[in-house]
Amino acid sequence: MPEPMSKEQATGAVLSGIINAFDKYTKWNGLHLLNKAPEYLVTCNIAEALFEAGKAKKFIALEGNVRSIMKDGLAVGPGKPKDDLRIDGRSDIALYNSDGNPEIIVEVKSPLFSLNKNAINDIKRIRSVLAKNHENNTLRFGLFAFYTSEENSTRNKAEDILTKRLEGMAENARKCCDCTITLEQRKIDVGKDKEFACFAACFVIEI
Repeated sequence: MPEPMSKEQATGAVLSGIINAFDKYTKWNGLHLLNKAPEYLVTCNIAEALFEAGKAKKFIALEGNVRSIMKDGLAVGPGKPKDDLRIDGRSDIALYNSDGNPEIIVEVKSPLFSLNKNAINDIKRIRSVLAKNHENNTLRFGLFAFYTSEENSTRNKAEDILTKRLEGMAENARKCCDCTITLEQRKIDVGKDKEFACFAACFVIEI
């Protein structure tokens, strides 16, 4: 039986999905930017890349109800659900194994230029979903995926600005959300235009 999707496979698929969305949107409108593209374009390309990754049979749910995902993953137990679960809301992507159990939960933000309140809330939600009934919970880790871009400044190259930004966002997320967060990132090829830079990025969230 094929092994479950690894963190490396999942993060690779997420970053590839963001880049695929970037390439499609560039082809459609001629702009090397995702800043004004609908977030759902990025979400669907990530979902497609996750579905194609690895050899294990899997199912993808888009906009799944958080309460249902947690129930399917045995992430249940006594006590009132934490407010940061927003348990009757929806999660962007959930990856299920062939047994019908969710293994990975994904939230998407595109574009994202700072670790704003909405981003923190999504990361906290993932953390709380993973933490509930942790020993029996089938959800192994969560992913917070996002696209960001920047123009060159008078003093710094856009790529350097973004590298520093992403490291700062990851560090702030660790402080705010009390969980293990690993940053994965990939620079996006913007062709001959060197006035700006774009990155696909992902936080791997674990308890």
